[in-house]
Amino acid sequence: MGFDAVIFDYGGVFSSSPFGRTAAAEEMLRIPHGSLSELLGYGLDVPEPATGEPYTNKWHQLEVDETSFEEYAEWVADRSEPVFGRRVEVFELISVGFGSMGIYWPMVHEARRLGEAGYRLAVCSNNIASFRAHWQAQIPIELFDVVIDSSEVGVRKPDPRIYELTAERLGVRPDRAVFLDDHPANVAGARAVGMAAVQVDDPMVAIEELRVLLSA
Repeated sequence: MGFDAVIFDYGGVFSSSPFGRTAAAEEMLRIPHGSLSELLGYGLDVPEPATGEPYTNKWHQLEVDETSFEEYAEWVADRSEPVFGRRVEVFELISVGFGSMGIYWPMVHEARRLGEAGYRLAVCSNNIASFRAHWQAQIPIELFDVVIDSSEVGVRKPDPRIYELTAERLGVRPDRAVFLDDHPANVAGARAVGMAAVQVDDPMVAIEELRVLLSA
């Protein structure tokens, strides 16, 4: 079976994983594993609502533009004292947990190669409006035929609607697309709508897995 399109997540695929950085920040801050992810509402261990259910997690609401960054920051600060023994502002935590994320240039070059080979390309990212200009400036965004940002379209992975929307805007059937993401739930969501998918733990390994899929 051939493929017509490749869809990439941003964080953890083109940039170093924010999940790994959050775990490293917990060690640096000497707080229990998972506590920073829970406080920020962001991480591999943070539960996802069932499809169609409303978001109660403020980070999830931020990613679909249902709340402001100011409201999110207040939510984090209000919940920070049990973890740190004091009220901590969100920018202090984000600077440790996210910081400057390096770019995986081999993955960027692979996307360029695939575009030159005739594949339709997309980025499909759960992100927030406040970060949009920053992350899109980190890679050559003009390589991609379609860019789907959850905060623009009002739906986030792993909701099936965001994968279907990405395929629709690419002009391909979901089963003619390969999707790459570092979050297992997002990979499972892509497969649930018929996409082939690669979970990115090591970008170089993922590139090889992608090439095998595309050449099968």
